[in-house]
Amino acid sequence: MVMEEQLLIINAGSSSIKFAGYSGTEHPVKRFSGQIKVSESLELQDLLLAEVASKGFAPDLIVHRIVHGGALYKMPVIITIGVVSYLKSLVSMAPDHLPLALSLIEMLRERYPDIPQMACFDTAFHDTLPDLAKTYPLSERLRNFGVIRYGFHGLSFEYLMKRLKKIDPELADQKLILAHLGNGASMAAVAGGLCMDTTMGFTPNAGLMMGTRPGDLDPGILLYLLEEKLLSVEELSREINHQSGLLGLSTSTSDMEELLKRMDQDAKAANAVRSFCYQVQKYTGMLAAVMGGVDAIVFSGGIAENNPLIRKLICQHLKFLGIRIAASLNLKNAEQISKTGAKVKVLVIPANEEEIMADHAMNLLKNRANKYSYGNWDS
Repeated sequence: MVMEEQLLIINAGSSSIKFAGYSGTEHPVKRFSGQIKVSESLELQDLLLAEVASKGFAPDLIVHRIVHGGALYKMPVIITIGVVSYLKSLVSMAPDHLPLALSLIEMLRERYPDIPQMACFDTAFHDTLPDLAKTYPLSERLRNFGVIRYGFHGLSFEYLMKRLKKIDPELADQKLILAHLGNGASMAAVAGGLCMDTTMGFTPNAGLMMGTRPGDLDPGILLYLLEEKLLSVEELSREINHQSGLLGLSTSTSDMEELLKRMDQDAKAANAVRSFCYQVQKYTGMLAAVMGGVDAIVFSGGIAENNPLIRKLICQHLKFLGIRIAASLNLKNAEQISKTGAKVKVLVIPANEEEIMADHAMNLLKNRANKYSYGNWDS
């Protein structure tokens, strides 16, 4: 009898920690899942351990979503002290994500010292970016510092491609715009199954405005605030990571559902919502231009999956691309919401980064001869 592998999946985001238990021999099956809001408690590790313990789950492998793999990691790896050391060097490039992820790795290492841990990287999906998209027009000196466009939300985009291949294999090989719209938000142009461009860049701050991040900024703004308004680096970091985006424009909340409720009575809330949709429209045009057209747009992420009004506001100004959505299907959050015969298909696919992480882990465990040759933690 073949023993089932038990996988504990940890997805530490900027606003929450999602976790799930998977098991299986070939295709992993979800056994439980949960979520802890980062704002709920300072003792996140204790909450996580208590939740996992309550399931009576004994993992064979712990798998982490790691936002930034830098220039070194292009595929999932088993975590060693060397991996942790390298990730610590990237913290300034993803300050809202990496510190929490590293803390969880260390905590789980203490709790489960004999269980290997694995890292799956959000940047890996974008390794196919052509040089034209990857390279910033900076001096050679600055480019030699490793300043390139990395792109993020890769695990989410990878899942969307997996799902598309199941429901419409022919479409999955065409010109796609994938839109992960949540507290963090980014979009990607994918053609022939390869990522051609994306809205995020060297860090997860670039591109679209987000819950508390502004997205793209004129770099002169940052110099002005540092030199003329004498903001410290710490103040500026706090402003652009935690006080901007939807929160900055609304002055009240970064929660899109709350902003949608307030739109009719609160002009600032309405402006925040419409600004967000405007930016998605703008980047849709940019990404379509990169590919010379678009055959389908896929909406994912908490904001896009659950809010028909957001999708309506975005799509109503994209008719020039051949986008037409059916109101009734959109209201139902149907998997395909485009009108019959529309030039561009529009789909809604819930994000599932955890499933892709479980797939990567199971692929590693399939070769049982290598199951216990992960390398030493101290290597």
